Amino acid sequence: MEKTSKKDIIADAALKCYLHSSYSGTSIDDIVRASGMSKGGIYWYFKSKDEIFLYIMEKKFEEWEKELAKRLDFDEPARVILGKFVDFLGEIIVAPILVIFHEFLINTRDKEILKKARACLDKYQHNDFMIKRIIKKGIATGELKAFDPETVTNILIGSLEGLSFRLFTGCYDRETFKHTTRVALNVFFDGLANK
Repeated sequence: MEKTSKKDIIADAALKCYLHSSYSGTSIDDIVRASGMSKGGIYWYFKSKDEIFLYIMEKKFEEWEKELAKRLDFDEPARVILGKFVDFLGEIIVAPILVIFHEFLINTRDKEILKKARACLDKYQHNDFMIKRIIKKGIATGELKAFDPETVTNILIGSLEGLSFRLFTGCYDRETFKHTTRVALNVFFDGLANK
């Protein structure tokens, strides 16, 4: 239990540093100062700054997954469920830690760290499964036409990722992102609706 709490103290201090100075702008020495621990103490729990960051992201993805599970009610129509899902993604997509995660992925060259980051990201890709489940439900209940759920999921995810990229690159603000994703979702469902 003590190791977990010490790891969390380090992770919390590191997160504050990353949010203040970005991933690349934060050093182990910054984390040492912020945590009040020695450098050796930090290295006892984590091998590197990368490992600390991945630990933070794994915890964050787990937190988001639990929050999403609370918000979704699979007894509702597919359109409503997917609307709630997209609203949730709209909230987290602009989370500063996710922006820093993208910076981390772009700047990391260590293949082993990238492999671990990919595994962390694969947990986040649980969203693909969730969207596919919602689409399958809509097809099963007759709410949606019987298109291939895998293809429909890929189209929707590609659209959402494209919209997210435009948000990240400053093409529009968060409100425009929310509005655009809502309109895209309505167009998407109108095309799939079993009339």
